[in-house]
Amino acid sequence: MDCIIYDRMIVLGDKISLDGFDDLNPASLVVVKKMIGSLARSLAEEKGYDRLEIVKIGSTIYVKSAKEGKSYEGESSEENIFFGLSRSFDQMKGMY
Repeated sequence: MDCIIYDRMIVLGDKISLDGFDDLNPASLVVVKKMIGSLARSLAEEKGYDRLEIVKIGSTIYVKSAKEGKSYEGESSEENIFFGLSRSFDQMKGMY
């Protein structure tokens, strides 16, 4: 998976962007990127998407996907970033 880092934003491939993850230690960031890749692959297989944005503000994770002009969102506030990612993706998938 290609990874480009702009100021605070990390771009994975051509459809996924991460913002606000610059405060993570390198080991956690590697796990987060792998987890997001897995969650995004699952979303693509089950529902499909044109664009996926994940934003972390403090301990809150916001996930937004776009498909055919429609927007779907999920949000979770968890101290554990991995649980937060999983829950926000689950919430977003429930909106499809």
